[in-house]
Amino acid sequence: MERSYASVQAGDLFAYTLVDFIVNTYGQAALNRLIRAPESLQDILGVTPSEFEQRWRQYMSEHYASQ
Repeated sequence: MERSYASVQAGDLFAYTLVDFIVNTYGQAALNRLIRAPESLQDILGVTPSEFEQRWRQYMSEHYASQ
């Protein structure tokens, strides 16, 4: 994901959506575990990276897209 989104403008705002998604979907404890071991995303969240990204995109669409 890091390579896929490296060219996104306003990356800090974009990253905020990721943190928001993780906390609201998986909880603060999951975010804390991911900060310590980002390579363990699948073990911590129980989804593959592609499933995670798909769910994150859906979350952004539902919570951040212009209505």
